[in-house]
This record gives sequence, C-alpha cells and structure tokens, in this order.
Amino acid sequence: MINQLLSQYPDAILHVNEMNRRPNCDDKLQFDYYLHSLRKGDRNIQTRTGKQSYLDDNNLVLVREYYGFSTSKAKAVLEILTDDQLEAIRKGLFKGGS
Repeated sequence: MINQLLSQYPDAILHVNEMNRRPNCDDKLQFDYYLHSLRKGDRNIQTRTGKQSYLDDNNLVLVREYYGFSTSKAKAVLEILTDDQLEAIRKGLFKGGS
C-alpha cells in the first residue's frame, strides 16, 4: 500500500520501483530503505489513506452556508457535529426542486 501511495510523487518513483522489484523484503527493511533514501518532503499521505478531506466534502459547504462561518471555523465545527445534526442542517437548507 505504501508503495502505491509513494508512487504518486516524482521524486519517489524510482525508489518505489526498486522496492516493487523485491516483493519478499521484510517490512522493516523496506521502511529503512525509504527512510534513508527519500528526501523529506510534504507528502500528506495521511489525507490519501482514508482520513476524510474537508475540501471535497459536501458537509463543509453545508456548515459554511448554514452558520455563515469561514472554512477554518467550519472545519472545527464539523469535528463536533453529529450525523443527526448534519442531517438537520441539510434539511434546513433544502430548497426543493428536482
């Protein structure tokens, strides 16, 4: 999985290919290889592995419109709101139509 994520970055492609050629490597060996061969960089792998991104989330737009908050405040509020509260906001902003 980590090979697939790192292959999205141009500076890591050759290193990922090298690890793909050796599928029987131990996880610790692979980790050490990446640790010592890749330069530090802002890769934001955490957002690609399943942590929900706020930018493509419809709920962020709902909270911003409902409360009139900025994006940063809406992100903070989204972490607090429950699914039932979000559904109530969605119903409150529903304008009808098809």
